[in-house]
Amino acid sequence: MSQVTVKQIQKLIDSLESTSDLNMVGQMLKARHSTVQCLVGMSFRKGQSVMFTSKSGQVVRGTVAKINAKSIDINSPIGKWRVSPSMLKASYSRGEISL
Repeated sequence: MSQVTVKQIQKLIDSLESTSDLNMVGQMLKARHSTVQCLVGMSFRKGQSVMFTSKSGQVVRGTVAKINAKSIDINSPIGKWRVSPSMLKASYSRGEISL
């Protein structure tokens, strides 16, 4: 998204004066966020190698164990994790080919 678009959105939000309008925009954003999360989650599959950065800054590699509605369960050598799909990246082990 361009800076111009973000500025236009900010101007529109700043022009809202009632709490009901702000609540409606908030609900729209929440619904769109859920849709995007779902689409990102659909790009992974059970057994796929993935990686993410933990809250402590550690890069964690593991495999997808289960795909939930809003999160993905990951099994790694250091434990089990429940991660937002937007935090995951595909990780290819040696010999594995991305198609």
